[in-house]
Amino acid sequence: MPLGWYDVLLQLAEAPERRLRMAELAERVLLSRSGLTRLIDRLQAERLVRREPSPDDARGTFTVLTAGGFARLRAAAPIHLAGIRKHWLTRFSDEELRTIGALLDRVGDGGD
Repeated sequence: MPLGWYDVLLQLAEAPERRLRMAELAERVLLSRSGLTRLIDRLQAERLVRREPSPDDARGTFTVLTAGGFARLRAAAPIHLAGIRKHWLTRFSDEELRTIGALLDRVGDGGD
């Protein structure tokens, strides 16, 4: 599974009701709206996600993770995590990983 697909499916799996507005999803996966639209078209063709209109906003659209998409994500997760372990985690000591984690937490908090 391409990393971009994995990222989108993971964001949806972690979202409430496994759904996000397209604009929020684009922000989370660091893609332009047009880039995300093309990616979602491919994921929808594979039946991994579906689009649903927003009940509150006639212009808004949600991307929703399907049961098949969740199953594919779960199948891909061990491979993805093994790659992270091999290419990232094994290169640092536990102390270095804690330091990296603290620094990334600071970035994630926006410096607050």
